[in-house]
Amino acid sequence: MPSAVRAAFRQAGCRPAVLRLAVITATSARFSVPQAVAMKITGHRTDSMFRRYAIVNEEQKREALAKTQQHLAASAGRKVVSMGQKQ
Repeated sequence: MPSAVRAAFRQAGCRPAVLRLAVITATSARFSVPQAVAMKITGHRTDSMFRRYAIVNEEQKREALAKTQQHLAASAGRKVVSMGQKQ
């Protein structure tokens, strides 16, 4: 995170870690921002650090399950056809 940004947060009384958590939660999960973009915004260098701050709430879980159910219902009429067998 750039030093000017850190200074602005200190002046406002915000800790950078709190901001990272808010940015990741608000942008990445909620608005489908790619992880790589969110990591550039927050300054995380590794996936493990990103995942540590990326909290998934109950509403997000419900939305994901609803989307999965919609997809399964839409594809229920599709048939899988074998393209051949291994010999």
